[in-house]
Amino acid sequence: MMFQHGAFLPNRDIEHNLLLTLKLQRIPRSQWQASLTQAAETLGISHLLHRLPHELSCGEAQRVALGRALLCKPDCFLLDEPLSHLDADLRREMRNEIKQLQQSLGATMLFVTHDQQEALSLADWLILLNQGNVQQSGTPREVYQRPRNCFVAKFLGNPGMNILKGELRQREGDVLFTIEGSDQALYLGTSDEVPISGNSEQGAMLGIRPENVQEVETGKSNAPGALKITVDQIELLGDCTLAHGQLTGGQSMTVKLSSTRQGSGNVSQKRPLSSQSTVILPREHLHLFDASGEHIQALGELG
Repeated sequence: MMFQHGAFLPNRDIEHNLLLTLKLQRIPRSQWQASLTQAAETLGISHLLHRLPHELSCGEAQRVALGRALLCKPDCFLLDEPLSHLDADLRREMRNEIKQLQQSLGATMLFVTHDQQEALSLADWLILLNQGNVQQSGTPREVYQRPRNCFVAKFLGNPGMNILKGELRQREGDVLFTIEGSDQALYLGTSDEVPISGNSEQGAMLGIRPENVQEVETGKSNAPGALKITVDQIELLGDCTLAHGQLTGGQSMTVKLSSTRQGSGNVSQKRPLSSQSTVILPREHLHLFDASGEHIQALGELG
């Protein structure tokens, strides 16, 4: 097991801390040096063996902790939030090292994290828990592209999926989604494609990821399905821009614009806050959830 904190003997050097692992595992003393040398070279910590724990940086301490687990030669590693105290650059570096180590060892690693980016980048198989209950499991791509419920949809992604509350209505064979607090309706498909009972109205939720929301160029605000958004905050993140705002009726919406899309419309331009812009929610990127938040249908599957 690799702990969130190093849990070293503070008054003994790193070599002693690592050799203690071999001793507790009852490895013959004759094998100690060879095992220690191999683990130290694998993780690049040979130059740290004669330092005390307090002399290590956070990244060095995590490498040593990983080396201690490696010395046990386990069939399965349990890594408990090992990167939570590292800065962003070091976290990325350690993620890559752990991924490479897992692939070279061919061992199973259970990686516990609250960071969805770590989960998506490291996992071959992802299990998402909420209050001890499994919400969804699958490959990272499957879980991200087809979330089982609103919790999963909003947890994964940076930022998470936009979720709009509203009602499903059937009109002349078409199923429409009316946004709560607004009289505006979005076409979802025919009554044969989208499940709705009779002509009754049903509470539902509609989801779309911020990167799939499309801005509308100035002068085309009357395009079919166009929605007005009042921009409250703009975050410039270098490779992308996040525009946070509210639709008519008060529901929140975030638009994520890549560097190639910035400035092509009117959301990402510098402007006073509380100004209005126009967006479209492409049908092929919409997810339909029931009123309790369970996934019903990915509308992109309708063709």
